[in-house]
Amino acid sequence: MRLPRRSPACVLGTLLACSVVFLLVQLNLLQSGTQEEDMVQSVHWIQPKKTNYQYEAISKFSRLLLQYRVSGFLIDPKILESVLQFKGSKPLLDSYCLFLCGNSTLTNYGVISHADVSKKFLNAAKEEGFHHFEVTGLDPRVLQMKIVKEYHIPYHHIFLFDGHVIQLVVFYMRSDAFLWHGRIDWSQIDAQTGVYLKEQCKGGDILFGKSREGAYDKMEFAEIKVDGVNFMVPKYPKKFLSQIPHSKFLECNYQAAAKFLSQYNEKEEEEGEIFRFGAKDLLISGAAVLDELGIPFWLSSGTCLSWFRECRIIGHSLDVDFGMKIEDYSVRIIPAMEMAGLMLVHQFGKKSDSFELSFVKDKLKLDIFFFYEEGNTLWNGGTDTSTGDKFKYIFPWFDLCWTEFVGIKVRVPCQTQSYIEANYGKSWNKKVTSWTWNKSPPNVRPNGRWPKEEWSDVMQIFEIIEVDDT
Repeated sequence: MRLPRRSPACVLGTLLACSVVFLLVQLNLLQSGTQEEDMVQSVHWIQPKKTNYQYEAISKFSRLLLQYRVSGFLIDPKILESVLQFKGSKPLLDSYCLFLCGNSTLTNYGVISHADVSKKFLNAAKEEGFHHFEVTGLDPRVLQMKIVKEYHIPYHHIFLFDGHVIQLVVFYMRSDAFLWHGRIDWSQIDAQTGVYLKEQCKGGDILFGKSREGAYDKMEFAEIKVDGVNFMVPKYPKKFLSQIPHSKFLECNYQAAAKFLSQYNEKEEEEGEIFRFGAKDLLISGAAVLDELGIPFWLSSGTCLSWFRECRIIGHSLDVDFGMKIEDYSVRIIPAMEMAGLMLVHQFGKKSDSFELSFVKDKLKLDIFFFYEEGNTLWNGGTDTSTGDKFKYIFPWFDLCWTEFVGIKVRVPCQTQSYIEANYGKSWNKKVTSWTWNKSPPNVRPNGRWPKEEWSDVMQIFEIIEVDDT
């Protein structure tokens, strides 16, 4: 039987249609690929052949969370990383319980707020064989409200089951901007259990709140099934895991701030409040730009002093100050700032020496000082535009912690007092209204002079033209 012949045009049309469909499918896969790379998926499993205490503890605990409607979610780094790395879609014939039957003796869960952790749930856990410890502490959200009465809230729940430890970290929302957890007060856990918990960390397990409070971005969640156990997990686990090493949080000392403010009854309160309002908007705007670019920065100079001494913006300050390591500089900063309404007004120095950027919004200035490592110190530069003289401000080495300031999560030097004393001396806790930028700081040093032929490059001042909308 002869098959009907198709015309070349018909064949070409069919091939073209197939090509278009194939291209659309590929484009769709490319668009969704980035997010899917950071999303965990359910994995197949085979029933364990013998009792595994890690698997038994995890499966029992997860079942209790579901049964008593506790909105807990898995945050265990080892399990999340293992699931993310798993590329297969079928069980391995020679394996069983691929992810939950290891030798780890510690598994981490989280819950947002304590409301879901009911007494019924805790009693049921005890009946199932879990030994329970609760760690509590002061509610930091109340501290900043100038309320005299102290309120204690649960920070962590520790469950022991046949030698396996389950930590339930209680996260609290701060200013509707980020999640926070408290530090473990080891005096609330018996000595033997405390030693056992600390030993687990030596093997690579992570105990949240072991020595510091922590701060994380707000999270979305997804449901997955791992080794036959249902979990809620961070929807984008790579993002969550990347925050763990840099999650240290430092609370502002609200009691010390209240004591300082009681000593100095500011007469310029109305003027100070006007500045605080504008400076807060400027700080939030600048922080949003840098956060969007993924560029780490910290509160520096007078803005850092504002946080450390008063837990608010100093009313008689003149600007907002950020610090940034020079290796984190990006050419994207200036255009991104200007797109957000912060116009470049000064550019001093160069990337290799004493670099500094200043932006203006609503007549208020945001300074970004770039820091250079030198031995066990860091320094930032300053430039006198009238003489070309350079100055160096030297700080002892520091690392960065998160804090809450003007309702957002920002970084400050963890070793804040030594940072402040380097810049303002031992009398930082006394109000000073007269300050000369290149003479008053105790850590300022002469650092040479810019050659005149470089002045046009290293001392750039831009005029801001205000447009009348009317």
